Amino acid sequence: MPGNLLAMAISGGVLIIVGIGCIIWGSQEAAQDYHILISHADVHTDTKKLVTNWRANSGAGALIAGGIISIIIGVSLLGLMAYIIYWG
Repeated sequence: MPGNLLAMAISGGVLIIVGIGCIIWGSQEAAQDYHILISHADVHTDTKKLVTNWRANSGAGALIAGGIISIIIGVSLLGLMAYIIYWG
């Protein structure tokens, strides 16, 4: 049983760290998209150019959502491990 608990602790910790990294990476991607968007001088006058120059496959939102899900799963694993240790 201690080996299983150790595996749960390692998995939970890794998922939390990966989740935090994904959230940071997604925030940087979103900031980069925003800076690309505001760098166009004619944004207010030429909407068509704005729409055609926008990065179609920006994964910033997906990275942030995946990071949140990863953190939730990691905290759940650590919580389950604590439950097993104290009441199992």
